[in-house]
Amino acid sequence: MKFKWIEEIKVKFVDVVKEYLFSIAIFLVATVLWTIQGDGISNSYIIKTIIPFLKLLLYGIVPGVLLCETIYHYHGYFEKKKTIIYAVIIPVSVVITYYYAWVNVLLESSLKENIENAELLTETAFDIFVCYLVTAVGLSVYFIYKRSGECFETYVAKAFCGMMKALLVYGIIDLGILLVLLIFDALIIETSSIDLIMRCEIMLVGLVAYPCSLMGISKTENDFSKFSKIVLAYIFTGLLAIAFFIIYLYIFKIVFTWQFPKNQVFSILTALFLFGIVIWTMASGCCQERFLKPIRIMPFLFIPFIVLQIMCLYMRVADYGFTRSRYFGLAFIVFEILYFAMYCIDFFSAEDITFSLIFIIIAMTFIVLVVPFTNYKSVVLMSQKHRLEKYFAAISKGEDFEKNVAFEAYKTIRWESGYVGNKYLEDNYSKEQLEELKNGSENEYDNKSDNFYIYAYRDVDSLDVEEYKEICFVDCFISSDKTNQVQLETTSGDYVGTADLSEIIDKLVDLEEADINDDNRKREIISQNVKVNPKGNFIITEVKVTGEFDAGTMINSIDIKGYVLR
Repeated sequence: MKFKWIEEIKVKFVDVVKEYLFSIAIFLVATVLWTIQGDGISNSYIIKTIIPFLKLLLYGIVPGVLLCETIYHYHGYFEKKKTIIYAVIIPVSVVITYYYAWVNVLLESSLKENIENAELLTETAFDIFVCYLVTAVGLSVYFIYKRSGECFETYVAKAFCGMMKALLVYGIIDLGILLVLLIFDALIIETSSIDLIMRCEIMLVGLVAYPCSLMGISKTENDFSKFSKIVLAYIFTGLLAIAFFIIYLYIFKIVFTWQFPKNQVFSILTALFLFGIVIWTMASGCCQERFLKPIRIMPFLFIPFIVLQIMCLYMRVADYGFTRSRYFGLAFIVFEILYFAMYCIDFFSAEDITFSLIFIIIAMTFIVLVVPFTNYKSVVLMSQKHRLEKYFAAISKGEDFEKNVAFEAYKTIRWESGYVGNKYLEDNYSKEQLEELKNGSENEYDNKSDNFYIYAYRDVDSLDVEEYKEICFVDCFISSDKTNQVQLETTSGDYVGTADLSEIIDKLVDLEEADINDDNRKREIISQNVKVNPKGNFIITEVKVTGEFDAGTMINSIDIKGYVLR
């Protein structure tokens, strides 16, 4: 006897594969490449470079192909217009993704260091790629929604329920495969050497997760179950109402005690809006008619909270200027205001324009990342550079100016304004001026914490032991900064010899200090063999280093593993 819901899922799954065949096929090929790559720890150029490049290229093309497929199934365009759209979308998708994959995979770190505008290449590749992803995915959802024939609120609720079912199906299959592999691994053959479990889990992403996700957002024909209506329309909205009540109590507390809002209020209200917009949208699409009006009024209760958010943000910006996080806070407030303007039009008129939320998100992404003068790098630079200018102007006139304020501005420009910020510093200030500013600051520290943690690892598949009589596995912990005479010990505590690790540790620390988090570079550094005194060679497989940058570099501990051949 076949279960009805299994048969229903099977039919929907087959339909989805037919409708989105090309994007599913490309996603699957990319997943196969990811499965072959595994954790990517290999000296092979194909595994280390070619496969990651092709994988990233194919994954990046998927949103563009998906957009073409959703347009194909949408009947609002005639065939000739669709063909023109395809001819634009596919080349744009390929070019943007190729550029992003080239910068991040093919353009090696050693080459980046020799390219004058390497930072600009990396930034533009990322920003353009994110804009492309948001646009392609957003428009794909829009065309799927239009094809459903539902109002936007109902579609969102049904898509949410569909995604939950899809995740449940994927979770059941994933758990089942995992249990089978664990049993096989324990009773038949140990597969850890080939990472079979990890590779099977990756493969399920392409075989099940992606098609199930498409099934969840596109197959929304069925009506809501009673359980879904209760959860979406009543339980979620009830919890949201309680959260609103708590915030209103806090507002009354501010009014009566005349205290400024706490800093964490902004993040709480941001999270509340993100959950709230989903909850009241879904509830409006599936609740009973008699509850519709109270639920439709609920978003207006959030509007006073925007004033709280503005107060929190204004206090920080007025005192310290814009940073990246404060800029995104402002962008989020603008997004909220635009949303409520749209919601008011939708509420007081008969037109369904809630779907405009998709286009607001796309537009905001471009404004924040790539539009000149409004992108976050430009705004942060314009906000902070005045502090530097005031400081150096005051110094030239012999006047006093808080050096810490100028130093904070310098750090923000250097680390949060990207290429344009560093270019501004290079063009307008000499190295001597900036060094004087850094060295003279009362609270000198880098963009990151004084404390650092470095991890480097490489996979050693085989060892050539023909010239040696003995092999020892080294696993030792050193709580000392004497890296030129590290005592190596086996796991049982037996002394093996001493090794000079100073060159390797110094190179790893230099990468950390330069804020270069490149696993391939780290792997190359620890791949060099180290001589062991009195005899032998030390082959490092794993290194963990902790320390701090404080008036120099101080190493607190080294945890190192590897093999000594002698």
